[in-house]
Amino acid sequence: MTGDGKLNHDESLGNPVNAKNRERFSAAEWSDVNVMYRILGDSMPSLKGSRDTVWPLLCRAMQVWLKEYEAQRAQIIDTDRPSWVNHEVVYGQWMVALCLRLRWARERWIRALFRSLCMQFQVDTAEALATKLRVCMTRDDSIIYVGFSFRTMRSYYGLVESRAPHERWVEHWRAIRQHQTGLTSNREEKYAYMAANGGINEWFFLPYVSCGKQIELNRLQLLEQSIIRRFPNALNKCRHPAALHRVLQSSVNLDKHAKDVARQANRTGYSDSRVDTEVTYVNSIEAGLEVTHLLNYAMNTCLTIAWHSSYPWSTTQSARRWGDSVVVLLDKAGHSFTGKLRAALTHSARWPAGVRILGFIQRNEHHMQRADDYEYLLAIARHEVPLREACDMLVQ
Repeated sequence: MTGDGKLNHDESLGNPVNAKNRERFSAAEWSDVNVMYRILGDSMPSLKGSRDTVWPLLCRAMQVWLKEYEAQRAQIIDTDRPSWVNHEVVYGQWMVALCLRLRWARERWIRALFRSLCMQFQVDTAEALATKLRVCMTRDDSIIYVGFSFRTMRSYYGLVESRAPHERWVEHWRAIRQHQTGLTSNREEKYAYMAANGGINEWFFLPYVSCGKQIELNRLQLLEQSIIRRFPNALNKCRHPAALHRVLQSSVNLDKHAKDVARQANRTGYSDSRVDTEVTYVNSIEAGLEVTHLLNYAMNTCLTIAWHSSYPWSTTQSARRWGDSVVVLLDKAGHSFTGKLRAALTHSARWPAGVRILGFIQRNEHHMQRADDYEYLLAIARHEVPLREACDMLVQ
């Protein structure tokens, strides 16, 4: 499963790529072909011919590698006494090859997942993606992760608040094996589905969104739910045995209108936009640029703010407090709006996805008549108030 050397355009394998191939393979794809050659060695397929000829060969070669990898994982974790420490080492060691399998995939949903991960982590090669994923796996930052199998298009999404992701994934793999062997006393439909579709060694978990730091659990849960809503077939919605079979219909053998409807319903959920949680702001020229994850905080205190339109959390608090403030809102596509903040946020929702840059011209704050009461209600909603105290207030 290993190999050395580097594949170049003119010398290795007898100049395998013709002029047509060079035109149709991107630089990122060619870089990944080199990495693939280092991994597969003598098992690397011939690259002679057009892209339409070579691409299926690359996919088939990575499918063969995956079977070997799954067998290796089965020896480590699909036993009565799994070695999770050893598995963590192997899992990180073959991360590049797993990302290559995502790139060279015949499965449409797998290719969509690879594109989404590349967009999210701002890379264009499997090797660079694997590097980013390894970093996420070695830190205790808050993340959203994806669980998937090459056997089925149904995926699972979860969160890790403040620990190493592999520790959480071990809990999933243990539950899958318990359902696989019939040793569980508490049946969960999602794990029953995973056990019936590949089992412990065919399900993989990868970071999907990294917050870059530890954030509050309630905000992380909102982020998780916003991502789950994109995927109609997510296993997170698998609450009842009937849901195991409630997969959206295929668009095969339908007329054009029905195909369009089915294609829209069967959307993979993966898009070309990333979930960006960072907010950049400027308080003063001397202080320079600063970064936070709290857009409402930045709007409360800063003069100029920049954030991405994929920011997943609500801006209602800012719209209520500063909605009558006069602002100028811009994006990098040339759109602009000058007026009240409330109208600016509504207007910009129709702009293409991208960075929004907001500057305050005149701040007009709305003062609540019962501010303390609202703050207390907000604390209750955030579960910051003890349950007994909240129940006593309700009785009163």
